[in-house]
Amino acid sequence: MGVLFLILGIGFGLVAFFFLPMALAFYGREEDSFWTAFRWSGIVEKIWVVQRDYFAGWLASVIFFLILLLVRVYFLYLGWILFALGFFYLTLAAGYFFGRVCRVSMEGRR
Repeated sequence: MGVLFLILGIGFGLVAFFFLPMALAFYGREEDSFWTAFRWSGIVEKIWVVQRDYFAGWLASVIFFLILLLVRVYFLYLGWILFALGFFYLTLAAGYFFGRVCRVSMEGRR
């Protein structure tokens, strides 16, 4: 039973991480209320506009995060420092990339 919940949790986390950048961009642009981040039809529509770039950025972020986890596990004490620095730069790069992609999606041009 625990393995089933582990697989479901990982799957749910990956799906949530996929929609999170566009949901935050959607919320930041509308500034109506908190519930604009949960307009799934609008979020999916905006992702569909830039689907290739969005998926490539998401996949690169996941792969880089997995590499950082392996570094943290493989190198005993140095791994924690490398993980912290790498995660910091991962969030900076992903934030810049998803911000640029979401801006293109919100403007509606390609």
